[in-house]
Amino acid sequence: MRTLWGALALAASLSSALPAQEPNVVLDARSVFGDIVRYGSPFQAEVEISVRSPLQQDAFLEIDGGRSELTSRTPVKLSQGKHSYALPVGCAQYGQDVRLTGVANVTTSLQPSVASDQDYVALTLVPRKNQFSYLGGYKSLLKQGEFRLNQPRRGVELPDLWWTYLGHDAIVLYDLPALKLSDRVEQALIDYTQAGGNLVLVTNTDPQELRGSRLAELGPLQARSFDHGLLRGQTRAGAEVILRHQNQPLLLLRRHGAGHIWQVTAPIETQDVLGTKVTQSVWQKVLAQQGSLEVRKTFEEFSDRLSVLPELPAPATAALAWYLAGYVLVVVPGIYIYLRRKDQVLRLIVVIPACSLLITSLAYFINSSGRGRELVLRELGTAWVRGGQKEVVLRQQGVLFSPAALRFSLDFPADTLVRPRYRARDEQPHMLSCRGETLLLEPEKLRQWGLSRWGGLGLRSLSGPISFQAKEAVGSLKVKIDNQSDLADCQAVVATVAGSCSPPFAIRKGVQEMKIDLKKLSTLNAELQHQETAEDAGSLDQELQGRRLSGSALILFVPDGRFAVMHCKGLNPKTIRHTYLVVSEDAP
Repeated sequence: MRTLWGALALAASLSSALPAQEPNVVLDARSVFGDIVRYGSPFQAEVEISVRSPLQQDAFLEIDGGRSELTSRTPVKLSQGKHSYALPVGCAQYGQDVRLTGVANVTTSLQPSVASDQDYVALTLVPRKNQFSYLGGYKSLLKQGEFRLNQPRRGVELPDLWWTYLGHDAIVLYDLPALKLSDRVEQALIDYTQAGGNLVLVTNTDPQELRGSRLAELGPLQARSFDHGLLRGQTRAGAEVILRHQNQPLLLLRRHGAGHIWQVTAPIETQDVLGTKVTQSVWQKVLAQQGSLEVRKTFEEFSDRLSVLPELPAPATAALAWYLAGYVLVVVPGIYIYLRRKDQVLRLIVVIPACSLLITSLAYFINSSGRGRELVLRELGTAWVRGGQKEVVLRQQGVLFSPAALRFSLDFPADTLVRPRYRARDEQPHMLSCRGETLLLEPEKLRQWGLSRWGGLGLRSLSGPISFQAKEAVGSLKVKIDNQSDLADCQAVVATVAGSCSPPFAIRKGVQEMKIDLKKLSTLNAELQHQETAEDAGSLDQELQGRRLSGSALILFVPDGRFAVMHCKGLNPKTIRHTYLVVSEDAP
């Protein structure tokens, strides 16, 4: 026995003396945009998996989003060597865990610097390191917060999902030919701008630098030459000159969707080109715009829409009361009298519970049948389009009601940002499954009589622009509408800044002029009460007030599924969709 114990002690001492064996699989995770992410905003992560020994194994790569947010997941195949994977992350948080499921004890964490909503975060897409680094010293141009500067690592693959860029207030694009961006990445930058971002194009002195790119027709200036240190050409329709230098345009602006495209006609990669004072005046104009802050806030606010479903009648409490009264006053005394006559009163111990179970099951079945057994999917959305344009920003709330407990998946395009809105005693976190062109929320667990809520942010385009102009005259409001889209025969109203609303009228294709009597205006809430979404009438009024419209707005009621965001995979629910399309007045 002593020999055995001695051998065991010797083996233990030898094993402790040996160096610790390095793990076979190592993870390294970072944001593709640089060292900064904005708290609560989406971004794209790059995860490098290093396998140091021969291995062939299937696993899942996950970035934890917490129980109230989305955990991103993608399938991976482990093999020896280094492999990189890109995952969109729905919500940036502090110290998010990154793990491989199916491989024991392989975890790491994302540890970027986290910016707040008060900070201004700019992303610089430049061919060489430290270009535009002087922007980091422009805190004095901000009313509050810090100026945070992001620059991707050289050679990194930029994401083609527009919503992953929403954590940035502005994206600075310099020397486009040298960047060699793919068409999908360029489209993502354009979509980011459509959603409310700022895209700043800084010239590299070549008048033809935008030729062949998707940005060629969107720039405010149609460049023709570069002379005396400035790009020169013809200002496009809808563009305006914000700053001049040497009596020539230096900073131009053109609106696209809910965002802005800026163009700087001087190559100000350093402050030495125009001097500190002139360079600061350029960026001061750009920084005055909120960028994607407005779309981020409106997406998070008003999350209580569809709070009450008209398809969910309350339980029949009167019927339940009669069941209980009949059981207590009739059934129980009847059983007692019967068993007493048979001299079998002790059987009450078994008979009473059995009858209670039977009556309860019968009451539950009758009440459940009365409430229906149909799955109900409802979506209520607000789509915003600038007058004279066709690019639409859609913010939608959805809710799925089920009379029975089930599991389901939500299938939606990858270019749509989706977030859960509500959880109640759910056992599993929400999972965002990333599989190529589509994303899935799976598996969502729904309790009996349960509700699953989510919010969606997507981009859409009309077949043509809708122009809207309103001018107040004596006692009336003159309205001119030019509808070149395929939205026709929709009911519409004209809402004023004061919250009043015109009687509904039908929208036709083409030019439509009318005069609205100001004495016949009612409140927007009262008019919405006549729509099928009456219980949510106040939410649109609040949203209009939150947008602080500078003029009147045209509101179209789109009752079909034209602006649908997602679908329930494997289910066929009763679907009810309503969308308010808000058209602001044409820019002057």
